[in-house]
Amino acid sequence: MLYKSIISLALFGATFAAPVDKRQVATIQTAVKQITTSLTNLDTAIKSVQGPADTQKVVTASNAVQQALTTGTTMVNAIQPISLNDALGLQQTTGALTTQVMTTITDLTGKKAIIQQAGQTQTTLKSLQAQKTAADAFAKAVTAKVPAIAKNIASNQAGMVSTALQTGITAFGGAAAPAA
Repeated sequence: MLYKSIISLALFGATFAAPVDKRQVATIQTAVKQITTSLTNLDTAIKSVQGPADTQKVVTASNAVQQALTTGTTMVNAIQPISLNDALGLQQTTGALTTQVMTTITDLTGKKAIIQQAGQTQTTLKSLQAQKTAADAFAKAVTAKVPAIAKNIASNQAGMVSTALQTGITAFGGAAAPAA
């Protein structure tokens, strides 16, 4: 009888544990999607820059990216670790984020002359530095939630984002990243 009770309790607990785990991964997906959307909006603002007067909308969109990163980090820090299957399932979502970061930085450096003409070089540099710090914090939060076996994959994707941001920082006069 005691054995049946233990099994019933274990099955009951497992039934409720699965939805909790799905909520954890859904939180990460939501944060990544919000960051990706803010980056897409920033990229749209960058692409629309035709002259110095257009750079203010880039500053506004850049601030939104910073906010999305900060909010995303808070969201992810508040959840429990996720399963290996869920971590592997996140690769597509985080891969899209990585691609968007690289595209946005490429487009931003393509507008460097206009940004300089507008006197926004230091603003851009400071924004990129703040975004790199926030992106590194977000990556650290996500990496902390994946199982040990998937941490290398998460770290590699985070490294690509960090490298892309560092490229932008260097392009706008910031110090090059120290050699690893």
